[in-house]
Amino acid sequence: IGDTAGSNGTVTMTGAFIWNSTGTSSGTIIGFIGAGTFNAGGGSTVNTANTILGFGATSSGSVTVDASTWNQTGAAPLSALFVGYGGAGAFTVQNGGTVSAVDTYVGHLAGSNGAATVTGAGSSWTGNSFFIGNSGTGTFNVLNSATLTANNNTFLGYFAGSTGTLNVDGAG
Repeated sequence: IGDTAGSNGTVTMTGAFIWNSTGTSSGTIIGFIGAGTFNAGGGSTVNTANTILGFGATSSGSVTVDASTWNQTGAAPLSALFVGYGGAGAFTVQNGGTVSAVDTYVGHLAGSNGAATVTGAGSSWTGNSFFIGNSGTGTFNVLNSATLTANNNTFLGYFAGSTGTLNVDGAG
């Protein structure tokens, strides 16, 4: 989605639709050199191997999961979610939406800028490990009674030159 320089692609799902991208090695790439947007809403479900937002320095990718489900279903290492993979990435979960990923990287690779937000009661993001600022700049926001569950580790500013920020605000 957003596959070449200067391109801009958008996917919008509303209703009980299912997106399956589990049989490929790359999974779902949103903003591959260009700009990409993926909106999953209204009870839709996304099942994918890796998810990459903002692949490359000039790229940008954004995802909104609104009252829907996003599952990273591949076996490791094909079950990671990258928000900013050399480029810019933004991933928002709201209105009771859920995300499940083995590992989440926000701001992966030098020069990247990633922002992840989970907001609102019933909204959740669950994973094994979280790398917030993994050679790049990463920010993760947990707001308004949403939940973030790390079954293993959470790393902030994982490598030298990285910046990682975790903001938690509101009852929860």
